Amino acid sequence: MKKIAFFCIPAHGHTNPMLPVAAELVRRGNAVRFYSFDEFGEKIKAAGAEFISCDSFLPELTKREEAGLKKVSTTEMTIQDIRTTIGMNDFLENEFRSFQPYAESFSEHYAFVGPSVFSKMLPEKEKERPLIYISMGTVINDRPDFYTKCIDALKDLNADVVISCGNAVDREKLGKLPENVQVYAYVDQLAVLAKADVFITHCGMNSVSESLYMAAPMVLYPQTGEQQAVARRAAEIGAVGAAAFIENAPH
Repeated sequence: MKKIAFFCIPAHGHTNPMLPVAAELVRRGNAVRFYSFDEFGEKIKAAGAEFISCDSFLPELTKREEAGLKKVSTTEMTIQDIRTTIGMNDFLENEFRSFQPYAESFSEHYAFVGPSVFSKMLPEKEKERPLIYISMGTVINDRPDFYTKCIDALKDLNADVVISCGNAVDREKLGKLPENVQVYAYVDQLAVLAKADVFITHCGMNSVSESLYMAAPMVLYPQTGEQQAVARRAAEIGAVGAAAFIENAPH
């Protein structure tokens, strides 16, 4: 039996792809410790790993700093990531005297095996009418203007629309919803994508991977530099089928 540690930043799109790996390692008889944050504790425990809470190391944010994170300030996001890492340094040093033994012995060759998806679902597109799924992810999703425009554009379409907008958006601001539109704070994304005919996405790596897995064509609407890179690469390799790439989002 090996002892294995996982670390991850507090974001669903980063944590979710790690859970199937952790679960498989547990299934093989290894002891897995997953260092993360309380929001993800139940998911981690469900994967069979030991959950170690790191919430006490998250810095308290001023209103200005919090606004910077929600307004796609990559500088502010980086600053807070650094603050969190520094805060955890002494704690992790006590947990591990050396992070990676014999690091110098690793070769320059790595095997990239693609995304790990924690689901036994398969695409199932048969239904009465098309389904459009819209999500800006779980971090930078305070975009009531964007959701309102989508609702207005799709309200008369002979299709069902599901919007996942997170907790940052006051759903009352979206007004009275048309009969064909449903808005949720969170959904089971894989279950929705399995049936979706198109996915309007912020292009987080996890969302793009899950969309490809569930054969859901994408409209690419990146919000950050990282997401633009993911979107651009997805378009370059033709992995998005007939999807559109909104190059200059969110301006």
